[in-house]
Formats: sequence, structure tokens, C-alpha cells
Amino acid sequence: MLVRGSTYQFTIFGAFQEIAATPTIINELMGLFKEFRGGKDILVPVSVPNYDPKSDSKNMSLPILGLSFTNQSGSLHIQFNGSRIDIKETSNSLMTKKTFESELIDFNADVTFILKQLLDKYDKKISRIALILNLITKEVSDDKIDSIFKKIFTLNDDMMNNPRLEWNFRVNNRLTGKFQGEVLNSFLSFSRGNLNPHSTNRNTFLLQTEINTIPEKREERFNQEHIFEFYKTACQTQQEHISSFVKHIEL
Repeated sequence: MLVRGSTYQFTIFGAFQEIAATPTIINELMGLFKEFRGGKDILVPVSVPNYDPKSDSKNMSLPILGLSFTNQSGSLHIQFNGSRIDIKETSNSLMTKKTFESELIDFNADVTFILKQLLDKYDKKISRIALILNLITKEVSDDKIDSIFKKIFTLNDDMMNNPRLEWNFRVNNRLTGKFQGEVLNSFLSFSRGNLNPHSTNRNTFLLQTEINTIPEKREERFNQEHIFEFYKTACQTQQEHISSFVKHIEL
């Protein structure tokens, strides 16, 4: 499967209220991130929407949310909102299976660096973890779209024989025995539709996968070692699910 666009997002959930858009915290974070990608790239703050420089010290002690950082190219973003940290990277390059796996390795290196700096500094444990992959496929023919639909769905004659402009296949499984004895959610969604509102081309698909620890368990129990173990496990499991699904639909 060739991919012509992708988004990777790694999210951790916890109590991060002190990581707020104040001058002190921003300076601390810029210091923590100065060796990002070996010092060859720079992470800079891009959003401080709620910061008022005239606030007095009492008001400044309140959580000020909405802080984010981005790299020089704008492809990677770190978003802090008080209860979670999202690390997201977007790529618009045409990828094969090999280059997709290479990008995941590079993203893993970025995630590892960023979270190690943050968790060493703020000495936190985490309550939930999630890895999300969004892949936009190459363009395919109308005949291929029809054959894929028939491999996924079995519906009545009207829905099988008439033109189908938009549709979505989605499944959520519960996984056990993959990570620290935790029960995990595993989502796979495969959608056909107009993914770009400025384009009339509908001959692409959006393949989304997500693995996360279930929201019912909220105690802060994961340390750095657990977080990086989860990333490795989730990446491997998602790649297996993607490969199996793509093989099944012959994309």
C-alpha cells in the first residue's frame, strides 16, 4: 500500500496543570528541548492564548492552558492542555511500507526525547496512553473501490449495486496480554469520502488506527519505562493490523 499522507499522534494523560503558558515555564521548556534532534532542529512556543502580562502574581499561579510548541518546519507539534500532552507529526510525502516504518522509528525517537525531558523535569506518572495513526492512501480506480467495498460489506442489493459515494468501516476490539496486563482498546477505521474539502477526488481512503489504555482505569500508574514499552507494543500491533487489513482488501 502506498500512502500519500500520514499523521502520527502519541498522547499521555495525567496532571500537567503546572505546564502552563507563563514566561517561566516557557523558558524552562525551551531549555529542556534545546537538544531536540541533536540540536539540528528547534522547538519553539507558538501559542500562549491566555497569558496576560499584566496579571498579578496571585492570578499567575492559576493554570493557564493552551501552550504548544512546534519545530521549524511545522510538521511536529506538542500540545499541553493541563490533563494531557499530545505529540503529533504530519507528513505529506508519498510512502511505501518501508518508508512508513522508517517514519514511525523517527517519530519514536522524537517522542522518547520529548517525554524523557518532561517526565524527568516534572517527575510524573501517567494514567492513560494512546497512539493514533492516520494514513491517506494513494488514489485508486473506481473498480478497485468497488472490489474493496464488496470485501468489507455484505448488504442488500440496493446498497450493493448502486453507486456509493461515502462509507466508513469501523471496528473496536479489546486486547489483553499485550502490555503490562492492561486491557487495551484497539480501533481500526477505513473510510471513503472527500478527504480534502477543496478537491473533488474521492478515490482515496483514510485508514485510521488507535490503541489506548481504557478510560475506566484512571489511576496514575505508568512511568517512563511503561510509556516507551507501550509505544513499541502499540506500533507493532497497529502495523500488524494494518498489514492484515490491507492484505484482506487487496489494496
